[in-house]
Amino acid sequence: MSLNLPTLQVLFAPSVVGSGAGDRMVLDVSRLDTGTLGDGSFFYDISQYVRSFSVNRGRRNDLERFATGTAQIVLSNLDRRFDPSNTASPYYNSTVGVTGIVPSIPIVVRATWNGTTYALFRGFIDRWAFNYTDAGSGDATATIQCSDAFKALSNVIGGLPSATTITSTSTTAFDTAVTVPIDTGGFGPIGGASVVNNTNTTGSADVVNNVVQTPVIGTSGDLPGTRVNIILDSISWSQDLRRVDTGRTRLNAQNATQTVLEMLQEVTQTETGALYVEADGTIVFDDRESIVTESRSIASQATYDTTSATGKKFVDVNIAYDDNLIYNLIRINRKVTTASSGDSIVGTTTIVGNAESISLYGARTLNLELPIPSSYGGDSTYGQSQAEDLALVLAAQYSNPELRPDEITFKPRRDPNNLWPEVLGRQLRDRITVKFAVPGGGTPIETDAFISAIRHSGTPDDWVTSFGLVSATFFSNFFILDNSTFGVLDNNRLFY
Repeated sequence: MSLNLPTLQVLFAPSVVGSGAGDRMVLDVSRLDTGTLGDGSFFYDISQYVRSFSVNRGRRNDLERFATGTAQIVLSNLDRRFDPSNTASPYYNSTVGVTGIVPSIPIVVRATWNGTTYALFRGFIDRWAFNYTDAGSGDATATIQCSDAFKALSNVIGGLPSATTITSTSTTAFDTAVTVPIDTGGFGPIGGASVVNNTNTTGSADVVNNVVQTPVIGTSGDLPGTRVNIILDSISWSQDLRRVDTGRTRLNAQNATQTVLEMLQEVTQTETGALYVEADGTIVFDDRESIVTESRSIASQATYDTTSATGKKFVDVNIAYDDNLIYNLIRINRKVTTASSGDSIVGTTTIVGNAESISLYGARTLNLELPIPSSYGGDSTYGQSQAEDLALVLAAQYSNPELRPDEITFKPRRDPNNLWPEVLGRQLRDRITVKFAVPGGGTPIETDAFISAIRHSGTPDDWVTSFGLVSATFFSNFFILDNSTFGVLDNNRLFY
């Protein structure tokens, strides 16, 4: 790459490989299980063929769920090496007559600057698209569309050993083929299913009046971190590719006919935490307290300042002031799932409203159905009090619009030594400070925000990075034990 650009590296692991594919390498992923992206997967460096790339991870605001991360890479295909119909491709195995250029194979994108390598994306190739100009006599490119681990989790519907539904007219013994997911090392789509002991097994199921039993997962009273691990364990997800907080809100059992991703997101919404995939492929569950207890969220990790000659400068900032995050009627229904009755709403619906906000902006309802148990540990009011606390917090946070930074954009080549470590090393949910002057004069604007999205795009000659942002205003001045700034009695607010 040209001056003042990091070294971009794109690696992929074709399903089979013929002769002349180049040097293969086992990706160093630090103690990962032998699986799809772990030791034992042979990756090939295709960086020299990259024409352009883009990576997009995150969400638009803090009420949205984090989306599936995506990447797009345009490759030169002038020698047809990425053409699945080309039997002369180095990724074609003539012995078995199979091409290695197929969807669902692993892809890794990373960048090295000043001796440090940064992960940008890890996932799987969803789609290959081929373009030929001038009837095949001009240029030729192969474009790969990629998704991260969330797509793999969204493809597993039920898919759990406990999620077997059997209909009968009585409780009896029966023969059934029990299937379990194949362990692929914990990262990626379930590779298939295998019959236990390669034979039918005898078991029994409780049925009542010919009612199909709903598969459930978890036990009433589980903490969110426990439930996240139960769900990930059920599909043999690697321990080395997860980072899971404990959580605080107790949960009812969940309906296991949802996808794995839907179940994890339901847990996260109940906790009001965050679930996302890091650039290195790690699934992260942050509980609700992490935003006011983790050092990278309490204190700003960097200041991006266009008003100072020596500041770390961005080239563009978008400011939002809209009604997308106005909710002044918070309605929370608690639900329970049982094998015999499926999903049902239990207890009293909690509604919290903000009359002043309603008079200003009209009624705007946020409706949630969450698996919060009615009672826990002898406390018969547990569910009601948890729902009320959550509704009060949401009503306080979203009753009024806020003038807030929405996105900042960098061109790191303009200040490489200061900016490359920043744009490559920042993580989702890092707290940062943004400072800038505006035309017309006046005091420069300075505000804190959390990084909610990270977008990279580039070519061999240029690179642009954008951070999507959400306001940090609400998450300031909460009481934190043993903190000199936020641990002052009668000064800081208690956190939910």
